[in-house]
Amino acid sequence: MLPGWPGKSLALAMAATALLPAAGAAQDACDGVAISGAPRISVSDPYNPFAPTDLTEVTTVTIANTGDAPCPLAVVFTATDGGRLRNAGKTLAYALETLDGTTLLNPPSLADPEAGQHLDLTLASTQAASLSIRARLPAQQTAPPGSYVDSTATIRLYYMPAQGFPDLLSETPLPVAAEVAAVCRLTPPQQATLDFTEDIGADVRPQGEQRGTRLPEAACNTGARLKLEGKALTREGGTAPPGFDDFIDMEAHATFQSVTAMLLTEGADQPVLAESPQTTPDGTVSPVELQVRLRAGQPLAAGSYQSVLTIAVEPSF
Repeated sequence: MLPGWPGKSLALAMAATALLPAAGAAQDACDGVAISGAPRISVSDPYNPFAPTDLTEVTTVTIANTGDAPCPLAVVFTATDGGRLRNAGKTLAYALETLDGTTLLNPPSLADPEAGQHLDLTLASTQAASLSIRARLPAQQTAPPGSYVDSTATIRLYYMPAQGFPDLLSETPLPVAAEVAAVCRLTPPQQATLDFTEDIGADVRPQGEQRGTRLPEAACNTGARLKLEGKALTREGGTAPPGFDDFIDMEAHATFQSVTAMLLTEGADQPVLAESPQTTPDGTVSPVELQVRLRAGQPLAAGSYQSVLTIAVEPSF
């Protein structure tokens, strides 16, 4: 025992001295280790909140060792809140994982790579390794359109000695970005065909009765307009005799929550497009109600009359 050094203090001093070679070993073995370039994950396809499957993007992170000695590493990915892309106050969750689905993200507070998710890697002198990392955006998240980014994600490289504690070598930003598309979803009508045969009276003219149907759900992740497109019902066959029509004009009226579109056809030649003058609030989910009435003209030539009416809900973003 040294004079003036109690045994307990001497033991602590010796333990601290024993760790010093490990730090020097990290500098010697891993002096030339670095991540190549400026890594970034940009999801190529826009995210559709109504799509039934997850959206994924694979990127490659390359780590090179230009030094003279092998370097044992732990590669650690971190991000706040478990991985969230942000656009103002809106968020979109994501995960980083290996191609076999192993989760990689850790909280920034992680101090010991062995206590979290990490990838083990040993780089020989002048060797480089490429890691395939997959970003996954889970399906059917509610998110308005726009550009989303997480600027908190990083890649940490730790020296992993055979004995002793890991040593943080570097921390590199890993921005993750994605676009959310402006989209709407529209379910099929409960009644796909409106039959007006019984509406044709003894004078061979429409009597003005209405037929209707419902589209059970329309949903948009932004404001939207309701649109109708169609033309008069036309007869199959030749030209109508004088004094008779070979077409039937119609009036269609549709509502989507607080907006309305009304279509009036005028003759058989040109389709007519009508849209609601107002837009719905962002994120509207509501049925679409449709009512159609045939308009009387001259008596109708005998035959079968048909037309197609298209209903659309389109983003106004």
